Amino acid sequence: MEFKAGMEKVDLEALNDKLNKLSVGTYYQAKVDKDEKKIHKYIEETLAKINDIDTDDMEYQTKVDNYIDSIRADKVLNRTFIHIDMDAFYASVEEYDFPHLKGKPVGVGTNDMLVTSNYIARQYGIRAGIPGSFCIGICPQLIIQPSRMDRYREISAIIQKIFATYDPCYVCPSLDEACLEITGYLHTHPGMTPVDVAASLQGDIFDTTTLTCSMGIAYSPMLAKICSEVNKPNGYFYLEPDYQSCLSYISPLPVKKIPGIGKVRQQLLTTMGLSTISEVYENRYDLYHILQDSKEILFKHALAIPVFPTPKSFKAQKKKRSISKESSCKELYNRDELTVLARDLYTNLVNQLKSGNLYATNMVVKIQNYSFHATYHSIKLFDTTSNIQQYFDQKQQQKRDAGEIEKSFKCPVPDCTRAYASPNSVNMHCKLKHPEFEITDLILEQQQQQLLQQQQQQQQQNTPTIPLFDNDSNSPDTTNINDSYSEETINYDSCLNIISPSTSPSSSPPSSPCLSYSPPSTPTKPTTTTPSKSPSTKTPKAKREYLNYLVTHSDFNEYSEKIWNNFINIVNKTRFEEIRCLGLQLVHLIPTSPPSSTEPPTTEVPTKQTPLDEYLSLY
Repeated sequence: MEFKAGMEKVDLEALNDKLNKLSVGTYYQAKVDKDEKKIHKYIEETLAKINDIDTDDMEYQTKVDNYIDSIRADKVLNRTFIHIDMDAFYASVEEYDFPHLKGKPVGVGTNDMLVTSNYIARQYGIRAGIPGSFCIGICPQLIIQPSRMDRYREISAIIQKIFATYDPCYVCPSLDEACLEITGYLHTHPGMTPVDVAASLQGDIFDTTTLTCSMGIAYSPMLAKICSEVNKPNGYFYLEPDYQSCLSYISPLPVKKIPGIGKVRQQLLTTMGLSTISEVYENRYDLYHILQDSKEILFKHALAIPVFPTPKSFKAQKKKRSISKESSCKELYNRDELTVLARDLYTNLVNQLKSGNLYATNMVVKIQNYSFHATYHSIKLFDTTSNIQQYFDQKQQQKRDAGEIEKSFKCPVPDCTRAYASPNSVNMHCKLKHPEFEITDLILEQQQQQLLQQQQQQQQQNTPTIPLFDNDSNSPDTTNINDSYSEETINYDSCLNIISPSTSPSSSPPSSPCLSYSPPSTPTKPTTTTPSKSPSTKTPKAKREYLNYLVTHSDFNEYSEKIWNNFINIVNKTRFEEIRCLGLQLVHLIPTSPPSSTEPPTTEVPTKQTPLDEYLSLY
């Protein structure tokens, strides 16, 4: 077990020995051993890459040093960030809702696993990531509260409204953490210092929710996060914006303090003999080669170079593409309890879909047994492939109606009047609509040749005339001009100043009127050679754009019933005695298609009660 804030007086060695004795022969220990084998295998494969290159090579070292110098060039010290970490957030919310828990050791989770604990419980060594049954053995007076994620999201939303008053572009990597840039706030409030802003923000959160938080203030989000752990709970720490001072401050810290260094990466660095942040730079030649994907972030953090957050940096800020809910259940005594559990999960997600006017194209059911082995069942809710052609046919027709596409390729099947803008579209149409006909490439090639001939003839008819100057200064006598000259009306304003090769560039163009000349049309044989494709400048269609065409407002009851039937059928195929955790995920969320503007508005009619509604009414 590793140290966590609030465990300063805990004997970690004695605590780990006790946990090892409690976990002997349990599923938890089997899972830990299995995970350790995977980690060791990853470390061996990663360290083997060091032998692929000579890190003592001067050319290689120069390359790495130049890369480090380019990273140092990104040093920016004129911005100010605050990292907020709510103190034991889940446990604090439980104490807020249930005042009788205050002053007692409280953990949130189940007997299988805790997700957090309050600071009183941490004095006994109780922390997240330990089975609740083990924690009872360590601290018999521990009170374990079941997690209530909906309630935590509700409180987090209240706190985030406070964040928005200081930084409208704040980012939240989780419900209990946030990163705010107060550079603009300090500019609009010249009388305040970063410490004043932190104190004001801390007071606003406490006055609104009675919850406490810890803060770190620095010129980069990474340093601010490290500083937020210094004065926990209910404190803050300000790191002055001096680069050398900040680098000296983080150099002796353990590598696990670097954001993004988890258990696996920490074990890898420990195996390499790295224990402090300063040693990351000292081993830069090895790390540059074996950590290709994450070397930039790692080196920037180790050198105290800011890595600024963006909306794409955190999942919480990305567009929601799925919703999920799972429950770590206690021992189930009968199948009815399992059905009630499944109904709660289903109702929660369907209500989210309904409130957001969303549909999901796929659903995933997760079933985990007591050996921590999870099985996933994926089900497609829409047969999307059969509707793609119909969707794109509609889009193409809209473009044709707007005059954007010319239908030049007709379907070769008799009695079919469909036409498309390209041979590939004809081919796709024939495969889907006329599978009984064998459509060969020869037919499409013939159509393409015919189109080329038509285009060439049209170009010859519309060939622009070339203005020519008559060498005679007098007015031209059109009767003596060669027959290839056209007898069109001369437009002097449109004449081009063409200088013959014999005329010097400095000489003025002749002042005689210009004549029009069209080259003789010589028929050319159509060629079937495919021209080289130039890079496309068209913007690719958004992924799954066609899915908006598949759903309407009127079929949500039928759709939700389909989700329930698939979900409960999978659950009923599993023995309820073996289920440790049950989860449901709805993926690829799309908005419902709005009603067509051409249709008159209809009065909402109560829908007929479905078998699912009848079932839910029993509860």
